[in-house]
Amino acid sequence: MRLEDKLKSFCALGDSLNKLDPNEWDGIIEETHNNNNWFEKEEIKKALKNIAKWLDKKKLENWLENYKHNTSPKQVGIIMAGNIPLVNFHDLLCVILSGHRAVCKLSSKDIILGKAIIQKLYQIDKRLKDYISFDSPLKNIDAIIATGSNNSFRYFETYFGHLPNIFRKSRTSLAILNGKENLAELERLATDVFDYFGFGCRSISKLLLPEGFDPTKILQAFEYHRKVIENNKYKNNLDYNLSILLLNQSPHFHSDFLILQENENLFSPVATLYYQFYKDDSEITNYINKEKENIQCVLSSDGYWDNSIAFGEAQSPELTDYADHIDSMLFLENL
Repeated sequence: MRLEDKLKSFCALGDSLNKLDPNEWDGIIEETHNNNNWFEKEEIKKALKNIAKWLDKKKLENWLENYKHNTSPKQVGIIMAGNIPLVNFHDLLCVILSGHRAVCKLSSKDIILGKAIIQKLYQIDKRLKDYISFDSPLKNIDAIIATGSNNSFRYFETYFGHLPNIFRKSRTSLAILNGKENLAELERLATDVFDYFGFGCRSISKLLLPEGFDPTKILQAFEYHRKVIENNKYKNNLDYNLSILLLNQSPHFHSDFLILQENENLFSPVATLYYQFYKDDSEITNYINKEKENIQCVLSSDGYWDNSIAFGEAQSPELTDYADHIDSMLFLENL
């Protein structure tokens, strides 16, 4: 199957995801939500639309210009996570467009949508059945890309460490405020905090605030996203984490949909956002350097921090925004 034909197929998938014909997708989205209540219908649609942005012929061609198409296909296993909808679609795209074959291990948390996307690709071009499988065991593979928690990372190393690999473990993202942000900027930041209920590696779990900043401004600015509390799983987490803080008499701020707690840790629990004060840029640099292996993205407003992402853009990565900052295409090119 020529690269041109593969591109055509993925672009056709992009057209379908842009339109999201209710007759074709509403049942899949409903079933996906029923299988995993963390996946709200609007969040699923948002994830599909973000993927569709990649599947533009010109974008894909410009991206692929930097890599060689492999003419000796390898079997590449992909162990997929289920923290947000289709979180490993980029890996699938990379494997197929680099010239290899994908053997996918779908997450039970995202199995409905994962199967639907692959079946849609089969429908677009039946030849893709020779390049993508999702019901085969991870045997006789030549390389692997695996995404999971820190615990599963050890499993990956034990069972697949002898193969060429990309192993990913838990990461998260942080935002740096300088105290000059206006309401609109903070509202955009709220999107990076609440999209997918904060489960993505690009989700903000920690704020670095200048000394003297009033954290309650965050709660006020995030008010628009109070609808997250309508998700029972989120509300249960909020109630549990809040009860622990109250029982231990731990200082914090809270609204009826979010807890703010001063904490040096980078990873915060569901429905909780950690913050930490800094005196100057050197303290920010030191913190980022200390946590660099755990940080996926750094956000700031108007490029306040070098090489940062703008507020509101964390969950809209480009094709070149590789997870864990590892160039998947280059890895696949060199197999």
